[in-house]
Amino acid sequence: MKKVALICIVLIMALLLPEAGLAEQKIIFAWEEYPPYEYYENGKIVGFEVDIIREICKKLGAEPVFEDVPLKRALMLIKEGKVDAVFSIMKTPERLGYLYYPVEPVYFETNVILVKKGSKLKIKTLDDMKGKKVGVVKEYSYGTNFDSLKGSMVRDESDSIEQMLKKMDAGRTDYAVGNEQVCRFLAKKLGIAIEVIHVVSKDPAYVVFSKATGERGKKQAMKFGRLLRQLRNDGTIDKIMARY
Repeated sequence: MKKVALICIVLIMALLLPEAGLAEQKIIFAWEEYPPYEYYENGKIVGFEVDIIREICKKLGAEPVFEDVPLKRALMLIKEGKVDAVFSIMKTPERLGYLYYPVEPVYFETNVILVKKGSKLKIKTLDDMKGKKVGVVKEYSYGTNFDSLKGSMVRDESDSIEQMLKKMDAGRTDYAVGNEQVCRFLAKKLGIAIEVIHVVSKDPAYVVFSKATGERGKKQAMKFGRLLRQLRNDGTIDKIMARY
């Protein structure tokens, strides 16, 4: 009887622990500002994606450590296994070679073509931008349709979305491409009037994990995806997004 009672106590304790047997000390996430998903406010990292990551780490019994670096460097660090994860990341054939993608995306990103408000430039298809200067951000993916276009437009690379929007506002580019929510948020902050003239894509964005860390990265991606799906099903994700 004592043996049975002891087994029952152990099972109950295991169920009460976060992600029983899967707890980790800390997970290092590389990121860059991408409001309203992740950004600084009064010196603190905020945003609905940050809140979701913190909630999942709480369930894992892990401490999230956030390293603010440009996307190009973030991808280099995760490729080398110097950070555990990066967010928010689109899925591309090249990245599948060095990243583990969870089964569940964090959100769906709508990429659009933008012009300065009042511009007479219009398009029906992406081919209509042939020969025009289009602002993009280095290392960003805008979906297969846009990324696969070769030579039909002049891509003007910027180091940030803010820089890209400023160039368009100054007339240095004809168009810009980017996440609709992020561009609207930053354009308003910069005092730049923009207009959406075409939807490029609506694709899933992920928190991704490093293949360079081997089995650890694979398990992190698996656990993260499972917990993300749970939070979406129980309404937690909707509650977090409603804050923003």
